[in-house]
Amino acid sequence: MEEKNKIDTANTGAQPAAKDAPSAGGEKKRAKKARGGKRHYITFYVGIATLLVVLASVVTIFTVFLASNNHLFSSVPEVELPVFTQMTTDEVLSNPAYKNFHFDIEEVYSVDSEEGLIIDQSPKAPKSVKENAHITLKVSLGAEEVTVPNVVGWQRDTVRAKFKELGLSILITSEADDSVAPDKVIRTEPAAGTVVDAGDTVQVFVSREDDSDSMPTVPNCVGMTQKEAMQALSRRHLSAVVVPTASSQPEGTVVRQSVSAGSAVTRGSSVSIYVSRAAGTTVVGGEPAVEGQQLYPGGPMVGYEDGQVVPGSVSGHIHNWSEPDANGTQICYTCGATRQAG
Repeated sequence: MEEKNKIDTANTGAQPAAKDAPSAGGEKKRAKKARGGKRHYITFYVGIATLLVVLASVVTIFTVFLASNNHLFSSVPEVELPVFTQMTTDEVLSNPAYKNFHFDIEEVYSVDSEEGLIIDQSPKAPKSVKENAHITLKVSLGAEEVTVPNVVGWQRDTVRAKFKELGLSILITSEADDSVAPDKVIRTEPAAGTVVDAGDTVQVFVSREDDSDSMPTVPNCVGMTQKEAMQALSRRHLSAVVVPTASSQPEGTVVRQSVSAGSAVTRGSSVSIYVSRAAGTTVVGGEPAVEGQQLYPGGPMVGYEDGQVVPGSVSGHIHNWSEPDANGTQICYTCGATRQAG
């Protein structure tokens, strides 16, 4: 029997297990245990850090409440808040009764209160506050000063928007003035450049056409361009006769006129305006312009077509036809000649 057991042992080749040899399962257990230990350390440090943050937050919140007027944390006595409005800053800041308040001053423009007067406070009285509380006082700087802008020639609606932007009110007054296009500003009162208070009213005079004027006055055209002079005369129901004139003035400038400015004339009258031509140009004069000739070197031809000089004119001019009226008649703004449109 013993021999059989020996044979079995020899056949299987089994060896007795060594007591000190580590098994694979033991290694895994030890590694898992080591990792668990590390996790415990990390959790511990995170917990400590979180606790410190919480403590710091509590201390901060507690400090803030102590510094405030909060009744839960503050032991500072309460006092009745005075009414500071309608007082001056000097009266408030120099009064020992208010020495336990901290004042924050805000300066604002006010058209209703004089400079240095307190017009508002925060918190508002009546109210109980802690001693050493911060009180905001709004102090008047007086009315804001505004310079009246130059709006001569502006359209009515544009002027209205401009003055609203500046904090000024306007009173629009219509006035007949043929030298200024209808619905445009003639002048303001106070005049441009005047310093006024915000909220003041400025009177704005706006041009309107006066159809009832049968004896219009002649505008001063000297210094205007030819186009400007013709428009100014047309607005007063007068026609312009353009006379080219050699002059040292810039070309196209009116250097004189046949009727003095300010003269009262019959509605529809003609006024000759003498317009400067460039130096070196020769203007026909003294003799009637003849069809087919050139008015001056490089200038228009004399003829009957549009854009040509009128035959028979001593000075010569180019027709400047108006829009047809109800009867289809056109009038030349320059010479007063008429023709049927079409």
